[in-house]
Amino acid sequence: MSVIRLFFPAGWFYLLCAVMSRGVNLLTLLAFSAQRYSQKTALIDQGMKISYQELYRDSLALKCMLNERYQIKKGKRVALIGRNSKEMVKSIFAVSGTGADLYLLHADAGEALLHQFIHEHAFDLVLYDSSILKVDRGQSLALSGVQDLMMKSDIHKKSPRSSAGRIILLTGGTTGKPKQITHQPSVVNFLPPFFTMIKRLKLFDYKTAYIPTPLYHGYGFAILLLFIALGKKIVISGKFHAREACKLIEKYKVDFIPVVPLMIDRMIKEEVASLRSLRCIASGSAELRPELAEEVVSRLGPVLYNLYGTSEAGLNLIATPADLKYSSKTVGRTIPGSNIKVVNENQDEVLPGESGQLLIINNWSMKSADEWIETGDIGYVDHNGYYYLQGRKDDMIVSGGINVYPAELKDILQRHPSILESEVMGMADDEYGQRLAAWVILKQDKDETEQKLMEWIRTKAARYQVPKEIKIIHAFPYTPIGKVDRAALKKIIP
Repeated sequence: MSVIRLFFPAGWFYLLCAVMSRGVNLLTLLAFSAQRYSQKTALIDQGMKISYQELYRDSLALKCMLNERYQIKKGKRVALIGRNSKEMVKSIFAVSGTGADLYLLHADAGEALLHQFIHEHAFDLVLYDSSILKVDRGQSLALSGVQDLMMKSDIHKKSPRSSAGRIILLTGGTTGKPKQITHQPSVVNFLPPFFTMIKRLKLFDYKTAYIPTPLYHGYGFAILLLFIALGKKIVISGKFHAREACKLIEKYKVDFIPVVPLMIDRMIKEEVASLRSLRCIASGSAELRPELAEEVVSRLGPVLYNLYGTSEAGLNLIATPADLKYSSKTVGRTIPGSNIKVVNENQDEVLPGESGQLLIINNWSMKSADEWIETGDIGYVDHNGYYYLQGRKDDMIVSGGINVYPAELKDILQRHPSILESEVMGMADDEYGQRLAAWVILKQDKDETEQKLMEWIRTKAARYQVPKEIKIIHAFPYTPIGKVDRAALKKIIP
């Protein structure tokens, strides 16, 4: 019933007024929240509090100036390059309000790749963080200049209504050319995952969210919009640092946080006592190790949720604390409106317990509602409807004519009493074409040699699963969004 009360009866009136005034876009969502929550705190950035009314007013002012000074409107393309900040949040709503297509570029992709992308797409405007790069071609505006621009705007001047343009997110970007993921905002299509997150994660129960995940990434972006719609207080900060994150959580009594597993792992190691206010930790965007899941529950209680989605298909699976108690390895069960099937190489659906690729179809994906999306993820579903991931389809190698999945060796390595974490990938091999290679991190105070580990593996694994090499390292390299940087890892084994 709480979900229904969000829009009824006054909510529908405010939403209708916003749509009539601004059109259907993200600025309309913000107008709706400004009407309902007005003087409530919307954002906290570097200690500065901004109310919903102030956030809307500033975003509207920026939208008007983008229209007037830069002629940004429907059909135009705007790139946004920045880290989490009030200026970035305002820019997101303002650009959407103009009806232009919004490209959220990977802030940590590197100057060369960002400049290449800007050159290839010939954007009508580039909004950028000058601490990340300098843009000196075409129309551009540093985010540091956004506030001055807003002060020159006349928000009372009538501006045209506009439907939202596309929102383009970039996946990857640290190991090769980024892949574009396009979404068209749709209130109706996004209601099922929206309501499911509210219900399963009990979002009405929380007051303050801290978003350490990048807003240029789909996960952080989605959480921002969700909590704006709910009128919650949102704490943001630039680049993630575990010590600073712990301080913010303790200072603002944060009770909800979206994370990639690396973040919660580092925060627990930094200062677990400062995390006591957390009532919901929503882990997503990367593999959640069962050992980490069990440690979080042991030290903070049943507050951990595991979310599974893809950039193309959006959110599709949620594992609640009860689900993770059933199995710390599961990514949960499907949400309403999502259909998932597991298929073999011939695209035939397999039986429960059998491995295959996960295919997804829903109404909120980047593709049509009648088109199955190949996720590239290998996994299976058990007889109770719980899904499990086993690796990526493109991770598979052919070694001596046999299909070999790195996840199979990784599962074996995780059973070793001295191994804390492991990563397995395929490497070129003159004799077999390809062989597996493994990297491991040992548990504290454990003493093993690579030779001893190799001898142990030979007693547990099939011949074709035995790695060509195994390397003991102290830490894995990670990408800015918290995934293991495989390109960097491969350089450790020549």
